[in-house]
Amino acid sequence: MEQRTLFAPDKPTDRAQSRQIALDEVRLEVDEVLPLAGYPEERLYVFTDGRGFMDIYPGDHYEIRQTTALWTTPLIPTEIRNTGPRPLHFVVFRIGDVPLPEQHDGMLTWTAVGADGKAAPGSGQNTVYVYETRRHEEGLHLRIHLIPLRRAQRMHDPAEMLTLLPGGSTQRHTHPDIEESIYILCGSGQALWNDTWLDIAPGDALCYPPHVIRKVTNTGDTPLTYLCVSCGVISE
Repeated sequence: MEQRTLFAPDKPTDRAQSRQIALDEVRLEVDEVLPLAGYPEERLYVFTDGRGFMDIYPGDHYEIRQTTALWTTPLIPTEIRNTGPRPLHFVVFRIGDVPLPEQHDGMLTWTAVGADGKAAPGSGQNTVYVYETRRHEEGLHLRIHLIPLRRAQRMHDPAEMLTLLPGGSTQRHTHPDIEESIYILCGSGQALWNDTWLDIAPGDALCYPPHVIRKVTNTGDTPLTYLCVSCGVISE
């Protein structure tokens, strides 16, 4: 297993200044099994290449392949197994400062929050093939796939996969109350950070803190696709 942390609250970079999110790239070799403890954080796993299975809780088995995305609830044990003929690659958004499930007699209990922001009972995770989910278009150049959420109780933090066609761009904007993390899957372009344009390519990551001006532009000749996770900033 190989793991690379792209940024974390205790590992800021000139492109990432996060208070609550860490982002890892992971490579799992053929037949390798990665047991995961019950971490005190919510996690979004997005698989970018290869095939395998993910065991959550344990006992809930999910087939994983390229573009599978899964949310996991804090403290839930998981296991990832590479069952394919080549290495399994995935990224993990680790979101801290979230409420933890309650524990009673060794059993966990929690409430999940759906994409509509309403509390609903559930396993605290969601499996979705992002290319098959509902999507919407913004103008002629931007396609957005929502990665649905079933979460522990806290404010609604959306996750999306966005695709910009050549020459397309998002709106120039900022947010006063969220940090916004992006990870580039394919294509090339530039990302605005206040007054500075940064080149972006597959494997690059950024994390914008509140108030920073941002915009993403596709400067290449193929679609630019990236993941975006927004995290509401908890007041001091």
